[in-house]
Amino acid sequence: MDYDNYDIEDFACEHSFQQYCKGEDPEAIAFWENWTKKNPARQDIIDAARKLVMILNAGQEKRDDQLSRLQKGLQQRQILENKLDIKKPDSYPFRRAAKYISGIAATIIIAAGLYFLQDKRYPKDEQVSRSYNQSKSYRTGKSERKTIVLPDGTFITLNHNSFLLLPADFGKQVREVHLRGEGFFDVKQDPVHPFLVHTNTVTVKVLGTTFNLKAHPADAGITETTLLKGIVEVELNQGLQKKYLLRAGQKIRTVAHAGKSAIATGNIQAQISPLSKEGVLYRPAETGWTRSRIELSNEKLSDIALKLGKWYGIRIEFGDENVKDLRYSGTFESETIAEALEALQLSYPFNFKAENEKIIITH
Repeated sequence: MDYDNYDIEDFACEHSFQQYCKGEDPEAIAFWENWTKKNPARQDIIDAARKLVMILNAGQEKRDDQLSRLQKGLQQRQILENKLDIKKPDSYPFRRAAKYISGIAATIIIAAGLYFLQDKRYPKDEQVSRSYNQSKSYRTGKSERKTIVLPDGTFITLNHNSFLLLPADFGKQVREVHLRGEGFFDVKQDPVHPFLVHTNTVTVKVLGTTFNLKAHPADAGITETTLLKGIVEVELNQGLQKKYLLRAGQKIRTVAHAGKSAIATGNIQAQISPLSKEGVLYRPAETGWTRSRIELSNEKLSDIALKLGKWYGIRIEFGDENVKDLRYSGTFESETIAEALEALQLSYPFNFKAENEKIIITH
């Protein structure tokens, strides 16, 4: 078996590697210890994969079920490419590794709309390096996911079309990152060095927690922080000096120039609301992508098109304005984009066709 091109999640799905991580098979232990010695350049990948296996093993679901979902996730992209002829990105180093990392340390799922240097385009690597004193930057394309391990042991998985900036002085006094797009954070707890996540409208301070932060540039200034476990502090930016302390089971929604029902704070308004429970767990739709599924609840087809476009990494357009206001509900896990749209057609009919790298929806 050629393991030279294996990524984090590839190792995590390898049965003998799982046995090695858990110390169950002396032969597997001997093999992987020897392989690691012969491949020192892969040490960081091996360490990250071992951590992923142990996290999956300690999660709420059975390990076999979790690994089965992970393997389905690895197959999903190839299915979509074959059906819609979407070109695979040149680099795809860490595709879906931390998708199921949850319930340990501080887990953050973030979708953020940060505009670096007031530039609405992704900054070029040279610009980022000069402007942020040799800081590191990571990005993903429209059909790509990537897992990063920070120097402090924090895992970050970037979803499609995302950008992460790691300052050069990360961890010296505080741990802070800047994010635009969407990411899943498994933050290592360190009371001495707080962990801060910056977006263009809010800054979230991690106090040991699991939460979802959504602030896409396309969402018209709307930011949602959904807290599943622990406590977070949400501070409004733009010099408003307004802070909110969120506890498990709460969601705060901030809107630039929002409606009358929100709590007005300068140019940004905030409203706190409770979450619904699934048994004893909080599993809101906002975190569906970490469970390898997308959840829809009585949503307009225009909004669904945006979600599906981000999820599958493809542009969806409308050839007929009349179908935009049709509403649908549903949950999709392993379906391709075509299968998801076909399922929606069963409620209120519409037509769609795939052309090159986009889908057009008509009546």
